[in-house]
Amino acid sequence: MPRLPRKYIANTPYEVTIRTRFGLPFPPNALMNLLLRSATARAQANNGVALCDFLWMTNHCHLIVLAQDPDSLQRFYGEVQKFMTEYLKVLLGLPALSLWEGRPM
Repeated sequence: MPRLPRKYIANTPYEVTIRTRFGLPFPPNALMNLLLRSATARAQANNGVALCDFLWMTNHCHLIVLAQDPDSLQRFYGEVQKFMTEYLKVLLGLPALSLWEGRPM
């Protein structure tokens, strides 16, 4: 049975959790912290989403966001995933990388 589409309400805070397919792709060091913050800031600037709080762990993240436009929330977490995948592909010298698990929660 297919899932129902998610409905988001404008100007309401949401927690978004994004998980990787396998563990420990984000080791806690200065370079990785810079890349994680950069990806989050770039996605935030592109989509008009207010980032209230965030916590990046070694295999997932928790983001508390406030979106003025409900559609911008989906674009936001999609871009965070895209930017982090691109950063890691360049860092590891890989032509392709399947980093993220299915749907964000």
